[in-house]
Amino acid sequence: MDKSPYDTTEKNTVFSSIEGVESALMGCYSALQSPYYYGRNFILIQDVYTDNAKLAANNTGKFSSFYSLQIATNNAELEEIWKIGYQIISNCNSIIYSLKNQKFDAHKTNILLGETYALRALVYFDLVRLFAQTYTLPASSNVLHANAKGGHAGIPLILETDNADSVKNPKRSSVNEVYVQIISDFKNASELLQTQEISPYRLHTFSTYALLSKVYLTMHDYVTALEYAETVIYSNQYQLVENENYIESWSKEYTDESIFSIAMTPSDYPGTNSLGHMLSSKGYAAIAASDDVLELFETSDIRSELFSKLSEVHSNKYPGRNGIVGLDNIPIIRLSELYLIQAECYAQRAKQVSSFNFPAQQALLSIIQRANPTIFSVSETGNDLLNKIYNEYQKEFAFEGNRLFQIKRTHADMIRKDCESTTCSIIFPNYKFAFPIPRAEMLVNNSLFQNESY
Repeated sequence: MDKSPYDTTEKNTVFSSIEGVESALMGCYSALQSPYYYGRNFILIQDVYTDNAKLAANNTGKFSSFYSLQIATNNAELEEIWKIGYQIISNCNSIIYSLKNQKFDAHKTNILLGETYALRALVYFDLVRLFAQTYTLPASSNVLHANAKGGHAGIPLILETDNADSVKNPKRSSVNEVYVQIISDFKNASELLQTQEISPYRLHTFSTYALLSKVYLTMHDYVTALEYAETVIYSNQYQLVENENYIESWSKEYTDESIFSIAMTPSDYPGTNSLGHMLSSKGYAAIAASDDVLELFETSDIRSELFSKLSEVHSNKYPGRNGIVGLDNIPIIRLSELYLIQAECYAQRAKQVSSFNFPAQQALLSIIQRANPTIFSVSETGNDLLNKIYNEYQKEFAFEGNRLFQIKRTHADMIRKDCESTTCSIIFPNYKFAFPIPRAEMLVNNSLFQNESY
C-alpha cells in the first residue's frame, strides 16, 4: 500500500499546529486535481470504457485499452488512481489522528475534521466503485459471496495511521463494509460541518448530503437517497442554471448549481495533460463523442451545443478560462444530479405506489425543460419512465465521470453501436464491470486476491 509522502519527522512538524494540519488537508484537496485522478483519467475512463466516447482518428493510443475493453493488471492509469487514492486516505488518517489527539481551537478542529472525513469517504466511494463489482450484485452472478447487499470483495479499508500494524498487508474488506465506513464518514462530516461556510471548493454539510444521496442510490436504498437529495434541493442554497446561460456556465469558475467542484487555478494548471486538452477541438481532441450519445440529443436541446464537429464530434464541456485550454474547474456533483436522483427514487418507488409517478415526472421535467424549453410534460410511467431518466443521466453528465457507475448500479448491459473494437459490449453481470487490483499492489501485499478472471 502506498504510504503518505511525509516521513515521521515531517509529520511531527506538519501536525504540530492547526495551520500545518490545514495545509495537509489542502494537500489532499490538491491531489484530487491530478491528471491521473479527477483532473483527467478518472473522468475519461468512464466515457471511453462505455458508450459515450470513442478514440479519435488522431489518437496515438491514449486510453486504447479501455476502449478495447482489454484491461491488464498492470494498467498504468488504474495503478495511478489506486496510488493517489490511498495516498489521500493515508494523509486523511494522519490528519484525523492529529486533530483527535491534540488540543487546537475546537471550532476549527471540527471543521477540518469534518472535511477530512468527507474527503476520505469520497475517495473510498470512488475506489470501491472502480475496483469492485457494484454493491447490489446478485448471488446469481456467481461472484463469491455476492448477495445483492455488498457481500462480495471490495477494497482494503485502512482507517489508521501508517505506523499501525493494521496498515501492513491489509486484506480486502467486503463492499458492504466499505460502504458502511463511507456512510459513517459522510455522516460524521455532515455533523461537524454544520457551521462551515458554503463553498463550491470545500466540502460542507450540503455537499456531504448530496454525496450521501449518491451512495444510497448506488445501494438501491431509494427512500434514504431521496431524503438526502430533497434536503439539498429544498435547502434554497442552489438553483439550476437557466437555459440561456447554460453553455456560458461551462466557462465559469462555478455556478449556482455547483455543489462541490475541484478548483483549478492557473498555478494548478496541468497544461496539455488536462481533461479539456484531451477532449476539446482546441486541444488534442484525442477522444471523440460517440454516435450512441449524440443520437440522444434533440436538435433543440441546449446541451447539444456543447459539442463541436471537425472530422469528428468533440465535447467542449471543458472550454477553459481566459483563453487557456484545459483551465477548468471539475464538477464532482451538481444540483441537476440531485433532481435526477429524486426522479429515479420516486420512479422506483412508483413500482409499489403508482402515485409516485407524478413527482418522478416533475423532477425529470426540471432537467429536460431546462435543456429544451419546448418540452412541457413527461407522461411515461414504469420502466419507460426509468429508461427516460437513465437517458437523461447520460445526456446531462456525459464526460463528467458518471457513465460507467450508472451502468453498473442499474445492472444494465453496456452496448456500443458506434464501435470499432473487437469487443464492443459487456452484458451484465460480467467480470469486466470491476477493474483489476493493480499488479504493483498485489506484488507487495500477499493478503490480497485478484478480481475474477484477471
